[in-house]
Amino acid sequence: MVDPLRRYGSLLDKDVPAGDPVRVAVTSEAAGGVVAERLLDLFRAEPGLDRVALAVDGQVIGTVTRDRLLELAARVEEGTRSAGDGDGATLPGRSTGYVLLRFRCPSCPAEVRLLFLDDSPPRCPEGHGSMERVR
Repeated sequence: MVDPLRRYGSLLDKDVPAGDPVRVAVTSEAAGGVVAERLLDLFRAEPGLDRVALAVDGQVIGTVTRDRLLELAARVEEGTRSAGDGDGATLPGRSTGYVLLRFRCPSCPAEVRLLFLDDSPPRCPEGHGSMERVR
């Protein structure tokens, strides 16, 4: 198993502490490039959202900011390597098989975005029970 910080560390903004109310949850098997693309899609779709907490296998590993991802995207456009290029699990081209699923706690402002959904909805990180899917 690859260390989550090694796989996703380039996406994290080290100057911003973790603990954002919106959490994006991924599994440790998700390719770094796919996660980066979906996060860019999320920030494009939600202009008011500037940062999210990134959780890998249920553990928050840090904060991803819009500015950090735009900086990485600019490097890609300049011809340098992109996030996930070295993990050996990314095929050329853009993935069309993944969408972020959005869940919100009915009792507090906590939100979670998932690339993958198990059989049951995620639980609120504040302990309020099952979260509801936002469509």
